[in-house]
Amino acid sequence: MKKIKVLNHSINVRELSLDKWDVPALGQMQTTKSEMLVNKDMSSDLKETTVLHESLHFANDLLAIGLDEKQVTQIGLFLRTFIVENKQFIKEMVK
Repeated sequence: MKKIKVLNHSINVRELSLDKWDVPALGQMQTTKSEMLVNKDMSSDLKETTVLHESLHFANDLLAIGLDEKQVTQIGLFLRTFIVENKQFIKEMVK
C-alpha cells in the first residue's frame, strides 16, 4: 500500500476503481482511519491534484481550520499550479 506523510502523520493511499465507490468522486479522505481513497481511473496529473486536495482535507480536519469544500478546492488548485509552474525552481532550492 502506498503511503504519504501529512503533518507528521502517515496516511495510507488506496487507489480504487470508481465502480467500487459508494458515490462518484475523484477522492475521499477518511481522517479518522488515516486513509485516502483515490479513483485509479484518472490521469496521473489528476491523481496528483486529488492527493493534494485530500491532504488539505486531512490538514483541515486535524487542525480544525474550518475550510469549506470550495476553499479546499481553490487552495488545492493554487498549490498544484504553483508546484507545476515552479518545479525547476523548487528543485534548485532544495539542493
